[in-house]
Amino acid sequence: MTRPTFDEALAGESPKIAAWEITPRDDKATISVFSLVGGGAVQVAWRICARDEIEAITAELEAAGHRVGYYDDNCDLVWTEEAPGVTVWSETAAVLVADAFDLRLASGQVYSRDAFDAFQSFVDEELYIDRGVRGRLTGGAVVELVYEPKWSAGADPTYSRNELIYETSWTGAIAKALARWADAAYESWLG
Repeated sequence: MTRPTFDEALAGESPKIAAWEITPRDDKATISVFSLVGGGAVQVAWRICARDEIEAITAELEAAGHRVGYYDDNCDLVWTEEAPGVTVWSETAAVLVADAFDLRLASGQVYSRDAFDAFQSFVDEELYIDRGVRGRLTGGAVVELVYEPKWSAGADPTYSRNELIYETSWTGAIAKALARWADAAYESWLG
């Protein structure tokens, strides 16, 4: 099977999202098309462009009615931050949907928007495997919202804190988007 071009993947009526990789390399940026058919986000095409084209390409996509979001090559998640909220997809499902009033998890848990006073990026700093986003409720309880383990980090004796910082940028990006959504604080695992 031949992979469609970026423009071919954007064509048609099937649900999809165009998403920027959050870590541009040098003067280049990557934008991908993710199919949302089946409920998850599956990458079907990508295009590399100049970093200074991000704003213009985003405006062009949005003017054409396309949803535009973000992803990180270091995880299998794609997310949007659009009015009125934030949505995060794995390859198989929408794992978090925050609308004007509530945040819903794939597990069925529902939290009101004003239930949060902070969103935290987190990682397991001992084994480096566990990573994700937590929400701190106004009563002090902490709930896990997005989680993605990186098993290879625990198995590699040369894996360092530098790799950990690089590979967990997505945790901060999603936590910051949720903090903006709820008008709450953002807390980084880096301190």
